Amino acid sequence: MGVRTFVSKALLHGVVSRVGRGFHARVRREVGAFCRAQWRPMEQLRDAQLANVNRLLAYCVRHVEFYRRLHARGRMPDRVDRLEDLSSAAVLTKAALVAEPDAFLSRTVPPDTLEPRRSGGSTGEPLHFFITPHAAAVSAASEVFGNMFAGYRPGDPIATLWGSRFDNAPPPTLRQRAATYATNMTHCIVDRMDETVCRDIVRRLERHRPTVLVGYTSSLVELAGFLESRGLRPTFPLRSLVSAAEPLSPSQRQTLERVFGRPVFDRYGSREVGLVAVECDYHQGLHLNGHSLYVEFEPIPGLGDARRVLVTKLTEFGMPFIRYELGDAVVGDLAACPCGRGFPLIRAVRGRVVSCVRLPGGAFVAAEAFIVLLDRQAVREYRVVQAADYSVRVEIVPAPHWDDAMERHVLRTLRGITQGSVSLRIERRDRIERPPSGKRLPVVSHVVFPAAKPTEVAA
Repeated sequence: MGVRTFVSKALLHGVVSRVGRGFHARVRREVGAFCRAQWRPMEQLRDAQLANVNRLLAYCVRHVEFYRRLHARGRMPDRVDRLEDLSSAAVLTKAALVAEPDAFLSRTVPPDTLEPRRSGGSTGEPLHFFITPHAAAVSAASEVFGNMFAGYRPGDPIATLWGSRFDNAPPPTLRQRAATYATNMTHCIVDRMDETVCRDIVRRLERHRPTVLVGYTSSLVELAGFLESRGLRPTFPLRSLVSAAEPLSPSQRQTLERVFGRPVFDRYGSREVGLVAVECDYHQGLHLNGHSLYVEFEPIPGLGDARRVLVTKLTEFGMPFIRYELGDAVVGDLAACPCGRGFPLIRAVRGRVVSCVRLPGGAFVAAEAFIVLLDRQAVREYRVVQAADYSVRVEIVPAPHWDDAMERHVLRTLRGITQGSVSLRIERRDRIERPPSGKRLPVVSHVVFPAAKPTEVAA
């Protein structure tokens, strides 16, 4: 056991989380609650969900303006006799949250106790929201719990291929640096992946030797392509990989398991609601999080057996989400798993596919780089479209205080991300049209790469 692992297991996940009263102690307690809940019979889980749903409904129609208005119009019940009866309530959309966020804040929770959060922006519409400290601990615990399905144990070395340089500023204080060290996590930013970046990631992960490697599906596949094209056999991860944020295809799973020699576990969630579903070692589907969420599925006209995902957060009372539409689709009916867990299975998440932007040399820039940058600008909506000739058009619906200086800043930043290798322009629009399906991807690329080398990184 290395020094960092000892510090993480003995101190952070040992002394601090066991006897402390802070965030890590709360997360540890919530992880224990998840671990116990997963083995309860499905009937007991549904009884607990019904009790929590009714507690949330009664609270929201009294203390949250948006739900009070819905209740007055007969669109939000104050209790239900069965979980299925919640379908009578209105569906919550991201557009409603963006339009009047203050209407979703509880009148009984002091605003200065809420923590600001934002979504990953995978629909092209930024969403800023707030959560209570308790809900923050539950969300963090759900991530730990999800990784435990892949063999992770608190304190083990872990690594992520995740995020953007704009989303991950270095910890500014010594205390925060010490806390980052104690988590035993190595975080690799993957908003752009070329040979230099891939070599640096491999070097860092060979040194860290993570038990579990978590990442965007596309980033894991790109790294696998880099390793395989050079005949490199990684010594990491020691136990498994976790693919997240994007759908995992059978061919991608095969590629990852061939290159890394470890099993792959799929995971589905969002920044707004935390862990939604995760795959166990039977690999027969994804177990729904039946502890902190109540998840519903509704048919999507014209899409066969695909159904949209609606999520109710059972532990959030500061800015409650009831029947929140994630914008993703799942397939398959709920089923039981041979593993014996009470959390039911869904067959697969079809999800939304977020494209990357390809550079002429063969490297790519992850959609997250554009999403995180534009999410922080004075824009109401945006979409990034790459034409077949590699040129990139950034369509924006500007907010009132958008100006030429901001536009120059965005263009300058994007030229740096794309290494000046593609033509870039910004188009201001009154609105951005949606396709007939109603789902608009924030980043779309029409560049066609040879099918025989889908995961190669430029040499």
